[in-house]
Amino acid sequence: LGEVQPAYAAFDADDPGILWVVGAGAMLYRVDAETGKVREQGRLPVSDSWIFTGRFDKNSGKPFVESIDSFDTRPAGNGELDKRPVQRQGGELLLTSGQRFPGLPDPGCAPVTGFGSEASGKAAWCVDGTDLVFLRLDGDKWVRGEPIRDAIEGNLVELVYALPPTAR
Repeated sequence: LGEVQPAYAAFDADDPGILWVVGAGAMLYRVDAETGKVREQGRLPVSDSWIFTGRFDKNSGKPFVESIDSFDTRPAGNGELDKRPVQRQGGELLLTSGQRFPGLPDPGCAPVTGFGSEASGKAAWCVDGTDLVFLRLDGDKWVRGEPIRDAIEGNLVELVYALPPTAR
């Protein structure tokens, strides 16, 4: 990610090849996992009364800020009292013990999360040293995207799992 030091990241709900990254100063970046291209998207609307706590919208995968004195969020609908349903459907999570996805080819790196559906095929993320790598299954082999260099620190405990795409 070059000069970008990720503090939080989440997968885009519609495209598993896109990673939303929040860095220092609440700056938002869109990362194309296949090309490694990073595009700055602007600063999250944080202030004395609106903070970012590392949470991402359950339907879009994009970050949101929260009020310090209510359950309101920007954009709205993500607060503790909101009852907006998850609008994702179809497909399945690719579960792993960290070595490979059962029944699928060896990715050549440590898989951490993945998702598959008839519409989008199978996509996954894996760790190769300190790099985060996006994978797409093409027949009987994984095709690697451009690695996100030095995205993983030595004290990493877990990565968030991928969610199915949103309903269309």
